[in-house]
Amino acid sequence: MLASVDHGAIVLDRIALDPKVVLSNEFGVEYQDHLFSGVSVLRGKGSVVNESGWEGILYRYREPSSKTMDITAIPYYAWDNRAHGEMRVWVRVIIHRVCQ
Repeated sequence: MLASVDHGAIVLDRIALDPKVVLSNEFGVEYQDHLFSGVSVLRGKGSVVNESGWEGILYRYREPSSKTMDITAIPYYAWDNRAHGEMRVWVRVIIHRVCQ
């Protein structure tokens, strides 16, 4: 689960994960003994969608840009125990298109 306390001012709904990265060695379990007397978290790379450029426009004809960011996912029970904030259990997935 993603918690806003771990991701700054980023709206968690804008974070996306690439399944290829999650299944690779780039995404892994990390034990943090300073959290709740010890807890394992998931750490890896994700991306955040940039929503600028809409300014009152209902439809856009280009895909939004995104940038890579560090992701930390904590166990569900740990949410809201450090600071009040947003949480996200279901996360967007990056779909890889196959051109034919």
